[in-house]
Amino acid sequence: MKFVETNKIELKEKLNDNLIREIVGFLNTEGGTIYIGVKDNGEVIGIKDVNKAFTELNEIICDQIEPRAEKEVKSEIKFENNKMIMGINVQKGEKAIYYIKKYGCSSKGCLVRVGTSTREMSNEEIEERNKIRFYDEDNIINYVSDLDDLKFSILKINYELNNLHLDDKTFEKNLHLRNKLGSYNKLAELLANENKIDLKYVKFQGNDKTVFSEIQKFSNKSILVGYSQILARLEVENKCYVDTSSMQRIEKTLFDFNVAKEALLNAIVHNDWLSGVPTIQQFENRIEIMSYGGLPKGLKLEEFYQGISKPRNPKLMKIFIDLNLAEQTGHGVPLILKKYGKMAIEVEKNYIRITIPFNKELLQKNNNYEIKEIKDKLNKIENQIFELIQKNEEYTAYELSNELEVSKRTIERALASLKNKLILKRIGSRKTGKWSVLGIKPEN
Repeated sequence: MKFVETNKIELKEKLNDNLIREIVGFLNTEGGTIYIGVKDNGEVIGIKDVNKAFTELNEIICDQIEPRAEKEVKSEIKFENNKMIMGINVQKGEKAIYYIKKYGCSSKGCLVRVGTSTREMSNEEIEERNKIRFYDEDNIINYVSDLDDLKFSILKINYELNNLHLDDKTFEKNLHLRNKLGSYNKLAELLANENKIDLKYVKFQGNDKTVFSEIQKFSNKSILVGYSQILARLEVENKCYVDTSSMQRIEKTLFDFNVAKEALLNAIVHNDWLSGVPTIQQFENRIEIMSYGGLPKGLKLEEFYQGISKPRNPKLMKIFIDLNLAEQTGHGVPLILKKYGKMAIEVEKNYIRITIPFNKELLQKNNNYEIKEIKDKLNKIENQIFELIQKNEEYTAYELSNELEVSKRTIERALASLKNKLILKRIGSRKTGKWSVLGIKPEN
């Protein structure tokens, strides 16, 4: 056999203090094999004391590496050129990060294999892997809540409504509402009657975040209540229009409600609740629902698109399934893709955003109705200014004065009134800026 060092093969003349670095490096990367008794140039020199080598290796695996890696590290004796060598086979570790125990989870203790060498991890790499390690352990179970006097009558009522009974003495343990030390955890806080979870529905005028239209809060209450109330709000926003142009009555809605429901559900049950609270934002032409955390560890993007389910918060997911609020069938993402395509799903390292576009035909009808509604509330000069600015957003007060043959002072009073009514907004300076008709698209 010819021995050459690669990204997965390390050669060592003898078992020395650097061996632990190579093992940890392979554990934290893609695994590999270390041959003891072979020089860097591939020359086989063998090892003299096999028993001593096995003893030292066993001490490294069991006592000097954290987490313990007995399952991932196996050794064997091989004969090459009539000489004994030791092969140490290291699998990629199951845990997110391994380190040399005496150095702790520091750059000196955390190593990765790069090419034919082993290097220390950066602080950023260690931090990222520690996040993953925490996620693997169901982070909302281990995290201690800031609140210690929690009540769960809403949770109990929801179980009763589904013909399931929660025993007062055991339900906290059975539903994993306390961590290993007995303190209420983040899951308990999410499900409690009162909490500090700041869920809200934000509505903007126009297609960007320049101007708020409304903020409805669903804060400081059980997410079971928050979820159902936001769902009800989405139903209200999903305006229905009846098409009577043909013999058959056809109802059309502003957006697909089932898609919105799945997007909201996924945002709640798969959110990284230690990083932030899901956001639900409505614009003139779309709704955006964003959750924190990106894809769960081990789930590939294509698997995500295929609907393969890997809950970030399995205990929370189970409760939603118990209450018939969710099904672990993985049909949510495929449903979104079928209706709106991949453009509707934005997957990044730290978040997932679902964009639900509005029906353009119905949106235009709604805009035309809103324009008529606005015009009915304006006086004659305000209506004239409104119509002109819809056609040309760069009108100045002086130009409007000339166009309508009224004084500039009259125009300025009317513009001030339109701004106070939140119908117009000036963007930029008086000379070089332009007008924005808030929440309304200009008519063609």
